[in-house]
Amino acid sequence: MMRFQSLPAQVADHLKTEIVQGRWAEFLPGERSLSTSLRVSRRTLTAALDQLQREGIIQSEPARGHRILLAPQVRKAGEVRQIGLLTPVPLDLMRPGTTLWVNDLQALLGEAGFRLSFFHGQKYVAAQPGRALAKLVAGNALACWILAGSTEPAQRWFSAAAIPTVVVGTCHGEVVLPDVDLDFHAMGRHVAGRVAALRHRKAALFLSHAPGYFTSEAESERGFREVLQKAGVEALTVYHERSRDGLVRVLKRLFASRDHATALVVINSLDYLTTTSFLTQRGLRVPDDVSVIARNDDAFMTALLPEPTRYHASPHSLARRIFKLLRQVVEGRTPVQPHVRIMPDFIAGESLGPGPAAPAPAPATAAGHQVGS
Repeated sequence: MMRFQSLPAQVADHLKTEIVQGRWAEFLPGERSLSTSLRVSRRTLTAALDQLQREGIIQSEPARGHRILLAPQVRKAGEVRQIGLLTPVPLDLMRPGTTLWVNDLQALLGEAGFRLSFFHGQKYVAAQPGRALAKLVAGNALACWILAGSTEPAQRWFSAAAIPTVVVGTCHGEVVLPDVDLDFHAMGRHVAGRVAALRHRKAALFLSHAPGYFTSEAESERGFREVLQKAGVEALTVYHERSRDGLVRVLKRLFASRDHATALVVINSLDYLTTTSFLTQRGLRVPDDVSVIARNDDAFMTALLPEPTRYHASPHSLARRIFKLLRQVVEGRTPVQPHVRIMPDFIAGESLGPGPAAPAPAPATAAGHQVGS
């Protein structure tokens, strides 16, 4: 049976672990700084510090703070510290772009004396992942965790447990953890500006239902709509399941109307292939009839005709930004820039063209309709 532990006791255990690992040399940081970094009240922190004093781990000295009495464990020369990467599925089932930045990050960590360990499982991104995460973390003494493809409950658990963590992606809701992600808001604004400049009258942004993508998708939509509404272009948001069949279902609904969108912004390279294949079956040409833009890149896209208009984020650049943030977190420093956003490069390609001429009015007997998102 799991023993209940009060919040002050949890904070005390966390501080004890940090002391043993040598995070602070002689004195603890000030109480205000500690309560802010641990995201607990001063009352909870005071209770935790009192517990550490009773255990003889620290000693309060007036006007100086809390002196550390417990000697840190000295790390053996050559000992490798471990970083954990936690994902919902095995790395070989993730997209190629993920594998590329992970490989680069692993090399950077190795050069700095760290080893990257891999952990995966759907139970860690479930609605209530607390028990699984507690068991995972307790069984692996790591310097820091990296969360990729994480859900809000998982992020909240790591945040509440005050475990050194870096999120690859955007933090959900009010979760406050260091994170690195693409600048989806800026990308949404940029692609909308391109679409508006080419005089499209209606454009659709395709987004995912997947919970791990919710925050970044919301940022994409916000930037997309900001620009198109100002330009007088109708903006549609189309959510779909992350599968070919899920995407085809929404495409069929969208193109059931004669007055369909003429610019489609899809999630990734595979969605680009599905979308352009669907349009070909309908006898629609890219970009003469419909423009298609992909929000990410893959090596095979250079072989396609017309060459896809897309955005490219350098895996090496992403890995370097993650590594820089990791080093600051592992060393106990407050990150200078805790929320890193990277604007991908725009590749003009050939699949984004001018908006087609307005269609002729439908006969009075034909009842056209618009399929909403």
